[in-house]
Amino acid sequence: MTTRMLVEISDLSSVAISPDGEHVAFREERASIEENTYRSAWRVHRLDANESPIRVAEGGAPLRNGGLSINEPPQWSPDSRWIYYRALLDGEVQIWRAARDGGKAERLTSDAADIEAFVLDPGANALIYRVGATREEIARAEEEEYANGVLFDDSIFAGQGLFRSVLINGRLASERTDDRMTRRQLLWNAPKRVRVLDLNTGAVREGADRDAKLLRASDPAAGRGVPSSSGDLVAVISEAPEGKTALRVSRVGRDKRSMICGACGNLKIIAVAWRNDDELVITSRDAERGYAQSLYVWRPEDDVLRLVARSDGLLSGDRSGNTPCAIGEHAAVCVAAEAAAPPRLVSIPLDGGPGAVLYEPNAGLAAALRAGVDVEFLAWKDKRGRRFTGHLFTPKARSDAGPMPLFVTYYVCPGFLRGGFGDEWPLIPMAQAGVAALCVNARLPGREDRDAKEDYETGLEGVTAAVDLLAARGLVDRRKIGMGGLSFGSEVTLWTASHSDLLAAASVASSAASPTWYWFRSMQTGYAPRAREQWGLGPPEETPERWRELSPAFYPEAFTAPILMQMAEQEYRSAIEYYARMRLAGVPVELWAYPHEPHIKFQPRHKLSIYDRNLDWFGFWLLGSEDPAPGKAGQHERWRKLKWQMHERSSNK
Repeated sequence: MTTRMLVEISDLSSVAISPDGEHVAFREERASIEENTYRSAWRVHRLDANESPIRVAEGGAPLRNGGLSINEPPQWSPDSRWIYYRALLDGEVQIWRAARDGGKAERLTSDAADIEAFVLDPGANALIYRVGATREEIARAEEEEYANGVLFDDSIFAGQGLFRSVLINGRLASERTDDRMTRRQLLWNAPKRVRVLDLNTGAVREGADRDAKLLRASDPAAGRGVPSSSGDLVAVISEAPEGKTALRVSRVGRDKRSMICGACGNLKIIAVAWRNDDELVITSRDAERGYAQSLYVWRPEDDVLRLVARSDGLLSGDRSGNTPCAIGEHAAVCVAAEAAAPPRLVSIPLDGGPGAVLYEPNAGLAAALRAGVDVEFLAWKDKRGRRFTGHLFTPKARSDAGPMPLFVTYYVCPGFLRGGFGDEWPLIPMAQAGVAALCVNARLPGREDRDAKEDYETGLEGVTAAVDLLAARGLVDRRKIGMGGLSFGSEVTLWTASHSDLLAAASVASSAASPTWYWFRSMQTGYAPRAREQWGLGPPEETPERWRELSPAFYPEAFTAPILMQMAEQEYRSAIEYYARMRLAGVPVELWAYPHEPHIKFQPRHKLSIYDRNLDWFGFWLLGSEDPAPGKAGQHERWRKLKWQMHERSSNK
């Protein structure tokens, strides 16, 4: 298995079963390294047929929230003949429809603004949709700022470019943030307009109150719960103490009594979907088995819960694991993915019986994985008795039985583990190259109990316990341990590299706390309280001791392992302070920044570059290997200088 194969994997999402229960529609997304973009296609599969799905339409470039594709199932027509969907094509987000037999796909709207949301109104044979500022208005606002200067306010993150520095809806745009720290483009707060497209005549009118209400009711992000098909019942998931969840079903109308899922016990409920007005299908996550998900059917009237399927990975329709399967009367259709098995479309009977694989676009990748590596689910405890879980990849064919180097990535490990959280460390190619690779699920307390230093120490102790376990088995060489992470995983990696002698090499993908990072964000609404709550950090002069504890800018000399930094353009400036201090302190460190990337990088060429450099980096420091490719001669010359620098630094201590 190569890094290119990992980048070009087919991802499946946005699953929807037709009203007649006979067909399922879904989206397939695949990267193109040559074009440095993603292509998607809508497919339809007949559930009772033993044949391949039909490609019914081009899906365009996937719409994104940050670096992640948005999971947005299509809407079926009542007669099950058409699917309706948003698509980014030719630089515009419009509503399209495609015939289920693949015979026709057509654009339905031609709005001057990108469509933000829509709902099919079957009774009126119409589409109701919402738009904000037009594309021309947004571009003009950007040009005006460029010409007149940008007034600095609380919507600006000072650590990134001010003018068209971020990809939004397929174009470089000027990004700002709202009062919830959500990233937006200019004019995001312009008045929204609801419009109605008559599917009989093609005429468009401004929406009335009824139309706006229907559109709001269809929005899953509105937090109003999940209504049953009749609309008589609404299911609501809520947070419960100690990180647990609670499920309540309420009747709509005069009889508003609620039914609580007492049978759910300690289930961590991720998503729910109605089978009918009598039964609700629950997707849950089992913390004892990492991010493994299960499906249950619950009858609210008598509080009876029944297990339908238990997986070793994800059953939800996206890589975040937070969306439900598509639910029909007799079966759930899910996107299944496990640590050692890439995404595939499966059907799971709701009343018992064997499931079936409907579509497996990554069969070749799965075969290469099975031929090249072994995957083991691990559970262990640290010295304080806290339980951790993770997945370990080791090479199938080893040249000897001696201990191997080990790479660890820390945070969350859901579904198919191509590159850990953030998808930057090619775990399977690493294992094939002779470096065992372990993805560790972080152990995090409830939000009210969070303390950054304690969380970092927990991570360090959990990783140390895993190394001890694998070293005791004679599997890994504790002198050759590497580690990497994104976001919280980056913070724990830097903490481990500076507060222990565990690591021989490290790689981080995002920034940690520094005074520069703090002041870049300090004017943004809500950020200062968040910094106090999550990290205990105020202005450096107010909380100096806390800064000296948490920020690598205050202890650069504590780092002894070489560190590779591969960061998004939005974030690398926040790391400059401690990167520069590390260099001045003689720490072997290298920083790369990737243009037009958000927190989770997604451009295919960048992903391939990051994969390859991480593979080379840990091969160099843990295996002593160098890729002989002529284009990499300069890279290895730099790293040999870093190795000599590290040797000189340790000799002078």
